[in-house]
Amino acid sequence: MNILDTLDIDPKVRAFAKSTGARFLSIEQAIIEMPLGYEAYILTRGAYNGLADVIVINNLEVLRGKVLGALGTVEEVILHELSHWSGHPNRLNRDSIKQNIIMESTQTPPLNMFLHNRRVCHEEATAQMGMYLLATSLGLDSYLYSQLTYDYLSRLTPYTPIDTNSAHNDALKIFEFFKEKVDNINQSNL
Repeated sequence: MNILDTLDIDPKVRAFAKSTGARFLSIEQAIIEMPLGYEAYILTRGAYNGLADVIVINNLEVLRGKVLGALGTVEEVILHELSHWSGHPNRLNRDSIKQNIIMESTQTPPLNMFLHNRRVCHEEATAQMGMYLLATSLGLDSYLYSQLTYDYLSRLTPYTPIDTNSAHNDALKIFEFFKEKVDNINQSNL
């Protein structure tokens, strides 16, 4: 079963995510299919693995976040990870994704070591801005998603300075990459 069908999410986001062709796994599926390195997904709500070219949605952390009243949404996680997915060498070929794939192919260091890497922080900022553009274009609450983006970027900047103009330009490329699919979803009766 597709993890997207088990989540309580906006129908437009579900249809959009499915239309991309991205492969989504639950944390349980990731443990079975990618036994080495699955630990990196246990404490996050979602992650993109460029080496395997899959998006892992940790449904247990998503549920825990809902119970605890976390500000973020499942839709945010899906659209953020799809923004990473778009940068794969077979798609937009972003340098920051290629750098992440190189790091994934070596021993996995703790997440805070990634945050001191300028390319990783640039990619995270790009993905969050891409998430905002996709969310608002699919009709989700622009105020909520702008707040989520601001909060996310605020947590990144203490580690490494981010060139927000460059990240924004990359986010616009993400939006252009997905624009036809977004338009098709918006024209449907969802």
